[in-house]
Formats: sequence, C-alpha cells, structure tokens
Amino acid sequence: MKTRTLRWLGAPLVWLVSCTPADPVLVGGPVDEMDSGSNPMNGDGGNGTTDRGGTPPRDSGPASMRTDGGGVQVSAGNASACARHPDGTIGCWGNNRGGILGDGTTMTRAAAVTVAGVSDAAQVSVGSFHACAVRANGRVVCWGANRNGQLGDGTLLDRRMPVEVVQIDDATQVSVGETHTCVLRRSGQVACFGQNNLGQVGDSTPSDRQRPTTVSGADDIVSIAAGRQHTCAVRANGGVLCWGANDKGQLGNGTMANSATPVSVGGLVDATGIASGLAHSCAVRASGEVSCWGNGTLGQLGDGATSDRSSPVAVAGLGNVAEVAAGGRETCARLRTGAVQCWGQGTAGQLGDGTTADRPRPGPVTGLANAFQLSVGADYACAVRGTGEVVCWGGDQNAQLGRGEITTGGAGRTLARVVGFDPIPGGPTVTDGGVPTDTGTGPGTVPGRWAVVPTRVTETFTGIWGSAGNNVVAVAPRTLARWNGSAWALTPYPLILRGVTGAGTTVFVSGLTIPTNGSAKRGLGIFLQGNGAMLAQSMPLPALELVAMWAQGPGAVFAVGVGAAARFDGTRWSNASTGLPMGQELYAVWGASATDVRAVGAGVYRYNGTAWAAEPAAGSSAYFGIWGSGASDVWLVGRSAARHFNGTAWSNVLTGSLSTLYGVWGAAPNDVWAVVEGGTILHWDGARWSSIPSTTTATLRSVWGASAGDVWAVGDNGTAVHYTLWHLCRPARLRQHSMDTSRCPRPSRSHRTLPLAQTPPALASVPRRLGSRW
Repeated sequence: MKTRTLRWLGAPLVWLVSCTPADPVLVGGPVDEMDSGSNPMNGDGGNGTTDRGGTPPRDSGPASMRTDGGGVQVSAGNASACARHPDGTIGCWGNNRGGILGDGTTMTRAAAVTVAGVSDAAQVSVGSFHACAVRANGRVVCWGANRNGQLGDGTLLDRRMPVEVVQIDDATQVSVGETHTCVLRRSGQVACFGQNNLGQVGDSTPSDRQRPTTVSGADDIVSIAAGRQHTCAVRANGGVLCWGANDKGQLGNGTMANSATPVSVGGLVDATGIASGLAHSCAVRASGEVSCWGNGTLGQLGDGATSDRSSPVAVAGLGNVAEVAAGGRETCARLRTGAVQCWGQGTAGQLGDGTTADRPRPGPVTGLANAFQLSVGADYACAVRGTGEVVCWGGDQNAQLGRGEITTGGAGRTLARVVGFDPIPGGPTVTDGGVPTDTGTGPGTVPGRWAVVPTRVTETFTGIWGSAGNNVVAVAPRTLARWNGSAWALTPYPLILRGVTGAGTTVFVSGLTIPTNGSAKRGLGIFLQGNGAMLAQSMPLPALELVAMWAQGPGAVFAVGVGAAARFDGTRWSNASTGLPMGQELYAVWGASATDVRAVGAGVYRYNGTAWAAEPAAGSSAYFGIWGSGASDVWLVGRSAARHFNGTAWSNVLTGSLSTLYGVWGAAPNDVWAVVEGGTILHWDGARWSSIPSTTTATLRSVWGASAGDVWAVGDNGTAVHYTLWHLCRPARLRQHSMDTSRCPRPSRSHRTLPLAQTPPALASVPRRLGSRW
C-alpha cells in the first residue's frame, strides 16, 4: 500500500509519494476481517512522504489546461478505495465491510460515495477495513472497523461515519494498516494506535492502543508507510526505520525477528519515499532507483528472483522513479515521465500489462503515460492522471475499480475510470501517447510553471538554499524547513533565523539570539552548521544582526549583517569587516571567488580578500538581492531596480515593474529569476524580463534553484512556490538547458501552450511523496 511527498517535499516541484497496506481479496465473497490470509492495503498517494499540511488550492481554468492531478489524491486499500476531491471532500467505493466507505452504511458501492462530514481533507489513507484522513487543521478523522482501537477515538466501537482521533491536532500525514494506524506529526514524531501484538504500534509493548501513543526513538521522520502489520518511516537524513511484524524480513534489518521498536533498514541512507505492502516494503532513493525488501515469493521485490529478502535489494532496471507503491503481493512505480511500471503477482490483472501472469521484474502499465499519483491495493491498483481522472485496474470482485458496476469476478486487465472523478479544469491536456508540447519560441516564454507548495509555516521565510532538488533548506524566524524531494520537514529553533547557504551537503544558517526583551534587532549574531535535520550552534559572530550568507565551499563562508562581515575558514570565524561603514545595513552577499565578494544594502561593497570598498558605479538604490554566474555576470535587484555587471561596467536593466525586487538567482546568464513583492516573479531570458504569475499574492523574499527546471521561491506567511518544467519538448528553448529534444513529438491539437498572461494552476497540496499501501 502506500502513504506518500509533501518531498513536499516538498516537497516537493517536484514538489512530492506515499504508502499503505491492503489485503488480498478473496474471489467470490467478502473479505473476512480476521482472515489471517488477508493483507491490508492502503494507498495514501505517493512515495512514502507527504507535504506537511495545508488545504490544496482551489484550481480554475478550462478542462484542456490541467496536468497536475487537480488536487485529487487516491488511496487503494484491501477491497475498497477512496480519493480526495479538489474541494476537500472524499469519495469512496468498493467493499463496505465495517463501514469503511464512511457513508453511514455497509453496502458495497460500485461508484464513489461521499464520506460524511469531511469537507477539508488534505490527505486520505485506506487500509483493510478502516480509513483515515488528515484535515486541513491538522486533526485526523477515521472510520470503519475498530476491533483493536485502530480508529484512535478511545473506544472499540465500529464507526460508519468519521470520528476524530483524540490528542492529535498537528498531523501532516496518516497511514493505515490492517488493524493499526500511524500519524506523522509536525514535530517529526510518529504516533500509532490499534493492534500491537506484533509491535506494529512501535511503543516497545505488545498491548493494543485505543489512543495515539508515541513511537519510541523516531523523532526526525518526514514520511511514513503502514503495511499490513508493520510500518516504515523515512528519516530526515535519508535513513529508514521500520517496526512491527518481520516474518518475511519486511523490517529490512537482516533478521526475521519482530520488533516493537524501530530498527534501521540496512544500507539505506538516501531514501526519499517509502511504501509498505502486505509483507514487503520499498524505498525510492535519491538516485531515482528503488530498493525493496521482505516477502518476494511472487516477484514483488522486482529483483528478478522469487525469494524473501531481509535486506534491501535493487529493483532491476528501474530508474527515474518519482513514487513507489506497494500492495498485497505486487508493487508499482511511477516514473517522472508519468509512465507506470509494475511487478509481482498478476493473477487479477493488477500489473496492468493486459495479462494475468506474475512478473519478477518491472514492466509497463499499458495505456498509462500521464500518471500524477499512484496507489496499490490488495490485487488492484489506481492512479490519478494529470487531468484529475482516477483510473484503476486489476481485481474487481468487490467493485474496487469503481467503474459503476459490480462484477462476479475476473480480472480488470485494462484501465477503468472511476465514476465521479472526471477530468478537472486547470492544465494542458496530456494524451497517453505523449507529453504536452510548448510551440512558443518568442523571448520570455518559459517552458514550465510555478505552483504553491504548502509548508504549515506561518512566519516569513527570509532565505532558501539547497544542494540538490531533494535537499532544499528554507529559514524563517524560529523554524528551519527542509524539503527532501517530496515533503517539508520542520525543525523549531529558539532563535531568529535569517540567512542560509551551504557547500555540498553542509548547511550554514545565520541569525540572532532572542534577547530577554524580545527585540529581534538587538540579539547577538549566531551561526548554525550541520548536515542533518538539526544544526548545531557554533561560536557567536561579531554582529548585532546577521541577515545573509554565501559559501564558495566549506572553507570559505561569508556572513554579513549590520556594519559587519565575518569569514569562516572551515574551522573558525574571523572578523572581515575592514572597510565597511559602521552601522551600514547589508542584506545579501555573493562572490565570484573568496577574494571577489560583493555585499549589498544601501549601497554595494566589494571585498578583495583583505578589505571592503564601496562600488559607486553599481548605483545608489537600496539593494536586497545579488547573484551571478561568474565575475563577468552579476545581478543586483532592489527597490524598483535591477542592474547587471558584464565584467566591465554596470547597466540598468529595466524590469517593467515599479515594485521592490527582493531576491535574484539564475541557472545561466540567459535564465535568471527575480522575486517581487505581491507574489510576482520576473524571468530574464537574455533579452528582456517577463512577468510570470506565481499563483500567490504573498510577497516573496528569496529565490534559489537546483537547475533550470527546479526553482524555489519563499516569502511571507510561510509561502513557498516551486517551478518545474512541464513542457518537456520545446527545441528553441530547451536547447539552452542542454536537454535532448531529438525525440520531441510534433505539436498536435491535444498540446496547448500556456500563455504568459494566464495564471498557471496551483499545485495540489496532495502529498507528493506518499508511498503505496498493500
């Protein structure tokens, strides 16, 4: 099953994958809740991580303009499935044993029915006989069977309609197993409840829990995935922890012994998403490859063998994976191209290749090339298309394909569209035969879009930096947010964080201590350093207010503040303020080298390795951002101004905006981004600036990118927006980004160009790193 993001995420966007378990369906009759042969499955939507909270933005636009799933998220359980509508309501279909469909009845439904009383769902997860959802306010509701306390309401009463889980108001993700449930909290801790005979609650006891209890030794988690009787979680540092049943090696620690507390999965240090199924688990790695472990007798580990593995093995021939989803005895992966590949048991057609044959290696799902999110159940699978449609394939004896009719058995070898989840307006049409194509070639045209990625931060972000697209760090007062490729992980600090930079995987953060009178401008400068979720405070810096940093490498880090600059040589800090006017406020710093550094504020100052000197030729505006690709390509932005240095002289480059520009970053001299108050984003293509709507009106304060097609901007009220390439084929433009365009399809009527004047659709806040459920 699946539980995936936010990495969210954020995530990502790439913005964001999830996992949960599901039980195999018994052909010819309903599933017995206590049948030891069943395997719960839940698919909350992604690769095992989830974006941390927030209600998805409401999208608008013509039906021919949608590629991001439209805010829809699907979760496939044992013999029932649910999907979140863009408006926050939930539709469920399939077997209704225990009231798992949440409509107040126990009647099987062949088309989606609405879950009662939920109108603000951010994520949904379905298991064998119960389901849960995270609401926009961080609370969790559950419904269905409750024999072991898996609904978390303090009772053992089954509920045909949602009830609130007690003691939880800060959830970012929920993942449902067979008879237990786990919730990821904003703090990075995990709370579980329900059956615990095999340690699946993870609190070191064998006692069932009717209320949430904290998992021992797991406090830096960014994504969770509950399998049938075990749970796995991705840590902020890329490691994976698992706990619970281990009879098939599904905990991945090299043993077959159950564990009531988390154990580390051997050899995994770069996981970005997680999925747990009946008795196996899989992780997406930073490389885009997938590793699996546990039960493999039907090829569900994808390594070409049919044997159990107690340690991770690589899925054969699979790369470029965005999301993995684990089901009963099958596994599927969504590639970044939108294609889906599956492997393992195929007796009900759940591998999507038109046959009922098992397969120990990945193979493509026929007719599905534009998947946005994925979930696998007991013997079937579902995907959200980029258009917002939900399609399912595989077993259908309990109407779990949602196609509007109850069959007597057989395999759904072809894709079936779930009734009630039609295409949603908001993005370019994508046919299953190709990708959207941008045919525009004029200057200023950008082959991608910006989308809001919810963060659950309420303070203003003042800085952002990353070492890669799956390792991005943003800072706000008292909060450090880290994006792992699909979800945001938040770490609180009793400090005023202001600037962030790094070198490789090492992160440097500057800011202020909080004085007793609460004044943010009179605190002592501080410096944090580290490469994990928590950064260690180093020696104070000699400045009253530190607002910006830049690093050429671990041994050349600069921090600037009010009338002061400091330099870090990898071991200690030294004062590097010579030549700076006392009290001069500096807001940003960047260098072409350690001996050619510029700091900007109410003026521009240049450092030659020994002292600073004013640079009057740069102009007299108040500057808030600086970036360059080299000594002969430097940009300054500020109050109604943008200036460029070509190695010889400074020139004014009109932006067409009278607003204040707060930050600037570029992928190349002809691919530069600047963020402006009011949510506007400007793009320089080498000839002129173009205004690109960002789907937010919040003022953006900082911008950074991992590549030309992976750019982030952050600002007021915890706002984060992410830019990704979505027009994969545009020769005139993409050649600048060194992308292969030789296989680009010719434009067709199904391919639309997004006009610059049109606001790109907001990214759905569905966790993009959710994993799959079994």
